[in-house]
Parts: sequence; structure tokens; C-alpha cells
Amino acid sequence: MATLPDPARSEAVLVGAHAYGTLPDLPAVARNLDGLRGVLTDPAVWGLPPERCTVLAQPSSAQQVLDTVKEAAARATDTLFVYYGGHGLIDPHTDELYLALPDSVHDREYTALRYEYLRRAVLDPAAGVRRTVVVLDCCYSGRALIGRMSASDEIADRAAVEGTCLLTASAETRAALSPPGETYTAFTGELITALGEGIPGAPDLIDMNILYRHLHRTLAAKSRPLPQQRNRNTGGLIALARNRAVAAAVAAPVPAPAPVLVPPIPTHRPEAAAPPHRDRKPSRGQVVGAAAAALVVIGGTFFAVTQLGGDGDKGNAEAKGSGNATGPSVPPSDTSLGDIVVAGKPVTGSTKSVRTYADGKLYAPVTGYRSRAFGATGLESIYRTALDNGSSKVITTIDPAVQKAAYEALGDAKGAAIAIDPSNGDILALVSTPSYDPATFSGSTSADGKAWQKLTGDKKNDPMLNRATREAYPPGSTFELVVAAAALEEGLYATVDEATASPNPYTLPGTTTSVSNKSAPGSCKNASLRVALRYSCDNVFAKAAVDLGWAKVKKMADKFGFNDDDTEMPIRVGTSVFPSEPTQAETALSGVGGFEVTATPFQMAMVSAVLANDGKLAPPHMVSKVTGSAGNVQRPYLPDTKRVVSQRTAAELRGAMTAAVTGGTSTAARIGGADVGATTALAQSGSDRIDWCTAYAQPGSGGRQVAITVVVEGESGSGGSEGGAATSVAKRAMQAATARR
Repeated sequence: MATLPDPARSEAVLVGAHAYGTLPDLPAVARNLDGLRGVLTDPAVWGLPPERCTVLAQPSSAQQVLDTVKEAAARATDTLFVYYGGHGLIDPHTDELYLALPDSVHDREYTALRYEYLRRAVLDPAAGVRRTVVVLDCCYSGRALIGRMSASDEIADRAAVEGTCLLTASAETRAALSPPGETYTAFTGELITALGEGIPGAPDLIDMNILYRHLHRTLAAKSRPLPQQRNRNTGGLIALARNRAVAAAVAAPVPAPAPVLVPPIPTHRPEAAAPPHRDRKPSRGQVVGAAAAALVVIGGTFFAVTQLGGDGDKGNAEAKGSGNATGPSVPPSDTSLGDIVVAGKPVTGSTKSVRTYADGKLYAPVTGYRSRAFGATGLESIYRTALDNGSSKVITTIDPAVQKAAYEALGDAKGAAIAIDPSNGDILALVSTPSYDPATFSGSTSADGKAWQKLTGDKKNDPMLNRATREAYPPGSTFELVVAAAALEEGLYATVDEATASPNPYTLPGTTTSVSNKSAPGSCKNASLRVALRYSCDNVFAKAAVDLGWAKVKKMADKFGFNDDDTEMPIRVGTSVFPSEPTQAETALSGVGGFEVTATPFQMAMVSAVLANDGKLAPPHMVSKVTGSAGNVQRPYLPDTKRVVSQRTAAELRGAMTAAVTGGTSTAARIGGADVGATTALAQSGSDRIDWCTAYAQPGSGGRQVAITVVVEGESGSGGSEGGAATSVAKRAMQAATARR
């Protein structure tokens, strides 16, 4: 249960460096410190006494920072909150994260604060603090997640009483962002807004899990660097704020927004700064964020539409199919645009003033949007240079029958579906619901402004969030396929039919907590991997993960694509995470898709595609070619097919997935005339129930094979079972795919 720390027994230390001797200045960081202090000390938010919130701007030395943190930790008996904003530097020899100080030099990491020392100060065993929260807003801050939050087993044991939480602004290889013209940096700005204004639809207290999920969604919707989070024990339940949105909703209804007038965008476009090469990491001294901004005047307010230095076009995006840049790309109003094509027919069009879309809601996750007032996303952004030429075409791999089947089957649900031809990596369907129609705001009228305001203001449904590629959920039992693959590849079990010494229930190492299978308890005791996958025996996979050890499970997860924050197809895909160095008990929970394991639907579709393709991954891609004005053809850059598991392992796991369909938890996925294998799961994410199905279908005579993953979100207590709504959607899409010759 989430709890708000006692402000009279808690401490906060806010550290920031905004002016540097040799590194680029970051003026927004100074405002970060003021804004964050304001919300933390606000009695309506947390109410931390001002004297217990120390602001350390422009620290003179690493020692000053560490001494200040250690002193705060000694005073706090409830919760310690530590924040850093500034440049992040990387030691080229150890890849460790360093936090830049005003006099730091980019190629002399010893002039900065080593994050490891900050971690030790935060977790000082001599301090009486029970709970700790560390927030880092700097480039490459995700590197802080690589090490253990606990400094020793003793600290880990003590942390079990309460917990620790580490929240970072970006992944380990990604730059953070400071958008030109905005008050705060991208990450801290969303953090301050969430704490200060509340989160609509969230509970009375905003804990770290709720906060992370909200930040992930809001930043993903803006195509900005995605945050990362790691919790220890109950760290995710530490609350930092009362939810002001709850009080506001009770106090009075929200008034209707005032009319929004959107004048046309100026005809000139600023040139974007050159982004880093696809295969080159940003320099260690790179400013937080980068690139040019186009200012769009909307109702008297300036909005910065920023091209991200880390997520923008990389090299020749049209040739390589890479990147996911944002920013307006508006050709002269009397010039038509090229089209995005599905099955030989354009799903986009243009008039003299606006972009048009055929079946806009159906294909929005594929096309993205292109607006005269609000820039562009998705394929519209990635191939915007090519599409500026009216005779160019971006040819997709989407099968309209599969796309429509999945979209209609999802209906009004919150969910996603992605279907892949495992033999060649063609993406046959990419669906996210609820969706939106890009045509409603493609122009620059007041109606376009109102439509945009309505869509971006719908925080409950997030229609502009691509759940198939950008939302990472707890995968539950679907992750057991990864553990089973590791068990076979590492020789823990010789075959899927070898009995395992797995008690039911299985007690997590070092705890009194146990996991079991209640639906088929007699079948799950000492069950083979085939039986365990057939009945989703959590006891078997929890124990297998511990027997293998986290390193071997992580190795297999990484081979399937977890922990890769550079996946593009060609739109950028959110990172799926298997945690590093968990305890044995946490490893067991990770083995059943719990603890801190998260996966996008795209990621789990890759797992099924690998198994369906005899253990090899044909890189998933959504664009087959781009045709130019002179009839020339550019094919997207695709890496080579790679082997993930052996052909034997893939065949054995396909057989186990088939057993789940013929007489296990996935019988609802059966299709006549096709060999179907599936794994289903019911996972929990905060107050949401996540219904999963990942599957493959191979027709017996000449039809096309398909791998698919479907997620359907629901509320806790709303019923449901494995093999439910998600499986029904997967079945309809597989039927549409296998019917094609």
C-alpha cells in the first residue's frame, strides 16, 4: 500500500549544475531546482518543511555534494529524496556514470562526481533513513541502473523493511533533453507538473510506480527520451505527493477550454542541427538534449516543437529506415505530398492546404501524423523529406486484412496487437486502441487546434500513445518462454519433457513467500517444461530462473531483444527490461515475468517470431521500399538475420506452445487447418490487469505463417482469465493472416 513519508522526519537534497567552465551551460537546470523545491515543500503536495529541503546549486566539489547527502541521510528517519540535474559523463574505460560539476571537463571524468560514491552516500548503513528515492536528470542516467541499489547484503536486508527507488531521465546510451524555449528540462518538467498538478484518474497518493508510468506515457507521447526506473522491495510504493487532480475533480467540474486560434505556420523552416551517426554514441560532453526548435504560435502561447538529438533522423533515414524525429515539415501549400501505401493503395493524401488520411484511426499507429500546426511523427516524420515530393511513395508491409481484423477485434478496449511474418520480418499489423484520426488536426484552423487539445488532454485513454511499440507492461507468464529457452540452451534440462524438481508451491529463496499454480496444482509439481508451459506453472519457472541464475536468464532475454534501447522498425520501439543483479527471490519473480521485468507487445512478438522461425530472428520491419520521383527505389537498411536459439530448442518450445493450445491454458487460440502455439498470461500493473497472448500459426498447406502478440488492458477485479480477450483478438488476426497465400 502506498504511503506518504512523514515530512517532519524526511529530507530532500536537490543538486544541480547549470553554468559550466568548459561544458555547455544548462540554464533550465537552475529552474528545475526552484520548481522541484516548490512542489516538494507545498503543503498540498508533500509539505516538506523548507529547512528539510536543501538546494545545492553550483556545488564547488564532489565532497560538498557527498557531505550534504550524508548529513541529510543522518537527519532523516523516514525518507531521503536526492535529485541531480546537469550533464552526465561516461568514463571511457569503465563505462561508469559521472555527474558533472561546474568545473568538470568532458574528457577528465575525475573532475566530476562518480555516481557510485553518491549511491554509497545515499545507502550509508550508519544512517537511520528507512526509504530512499534517487532521481537523476542527465545524459546516460540509465547507467545508474546497471549496478545494485543496495551496497551490501546487509543493506539489502535492511531495505526489505521499506525500499529504495531509482528514477532516471533516460536510458544508459541516451542523451536527456532540454528543449529550447521551455522552462524546465523535458523530464523534470513533466515530473514537476505531475507532482504539482496531480495525475487525473490516479489514486489519492502518487507513488513512484504511478509516477513512473505517467512520466513514461507523457514523454513517449511527445517522442522524448523515455525514463527508466528500478525499485527495491517496496520502493515503488513510496509516495511523494498527494494527488491534486483528485481534489480538483471533487471541487468543481473542469470548464470548457477557450477557443483556440491557430494561425498558419511561417513558410520558413529552421535547419536542424546534425544528429549523431546511427552507429556512434553521443559525445560524453554533449549538451543535455540538442537541435533546433520551430516555434508555433497557438492562441498566444509558444510551443517548442523540438527535433531530439538522440531520437531524430540518423543519417539517411529514407535509406536506412531509422529514426523517429519530430518537428514540422510543411511543404508549400500548393504542393502535393507523396503517399504512404498499404497493399498497393495509398492511406494518405493531400489537398492544397492539409494532409488527408483514409481510415485514419485504423492506420494511425502505422502512419503517425503530419500537421501544419503540430509537426509530424511516425512514418510521416521519418520519411518526411521523401514525402515532400508528391510522386514519392513509402511502401509498407502491412496487410490490410490482418490490420483490420485485429483493430475490429480490439474494439473499444485499451490494447495493442502486432503481427509479424517470422520468415522475413514483415510487420503485417500494428494496432493500438483507442486510436485517433490524424486528419482532424492536420491543418492550421481553430478546429484543428480544438481537436489537438481534446486528444492530448485525454489522459485516461491516451489515444495518441502507440501501445504496441511504446508501452512496456509486466509480461507475466509470457516471459516463461524466455526462461524455458535459457533452461534448454544452458543445459539445465535436456528436453522439454524432462521432469523438474519443482515443489508446488515454491518458496522464494530467503523468504516465506511462495508461488504456485492454483488451476492445475497436481500437474505442476515437478512438471516438465512442456507441462509447465501448458498449464502456466509459475513454480517451475520461478525455480528454473533461480537454478539458472539471473546472469543466464538475462543473457537469453538480451538475445531476444530485452534491454536494447536502440530498436527501430523503422519507428523507434520502447525498451523492454530484464533487471540486472536482482536478489535470488527477485530472480524467481523475474522468471515468471514479475518484479521489474517489462515488455512491449513488439518485444513479445519477436519472441514468438524467433521460435516460429526455427530459432532465427528476421529483423521486423514495416517499410519494404521507398520510391522516388525518378523511379529510383530505396530499400530500408536492415541488419542480417541472426540466430537467437538453436533449431532444436525452437522446435521443442513450439511443441510445448502447441500443447497449451490443444489442451491447456490457450485452447481459445485454435484455428482449423493450422498448427497454432500460444502462451497466455494475466499480469498486474498498478491498478490495471494486463491480458496477454503471444502466439504463432503455421498453415498446413501453403498459407502464410504469422507470429502475433496482443495485450488488452483492464481494471483489477473485472474478471478475466488466461486465454481470454487477448487470445480472441490474436485468433481473429491469425485467421486473417493464414488465409492469405
